[in-house]
Amino acid sequence: MLRGAGDRLEGIDGLQLELSLRPLYEGQPTLEEELSRARELGFEPVHLAPVARDERLRLIEVDCLMVRERAGEARA
Repeated sequence: MLRGAGDRLEGIDGLQLELSLRPLYEGQPTLEEELSRARELGFEPVHLAPVARDERLRLIEVDCLMVRERAGEARA
């Protein structure tokens, strides 16, 4: 969850989020909310990997690898 990270993400260029396609607990941010927040912080998704599926093989959770738009740029 990104909402508690605060300014600790400032020096980080990549992260992995576990995103739920269906709510698993009360108050959990939606996939859309987490992706939107990550984009606001300058991250873009580069890879999605299934984590859990239900008995009908529908996705429940995915791991999302994200990198900052600036990743790979030279820094002063």
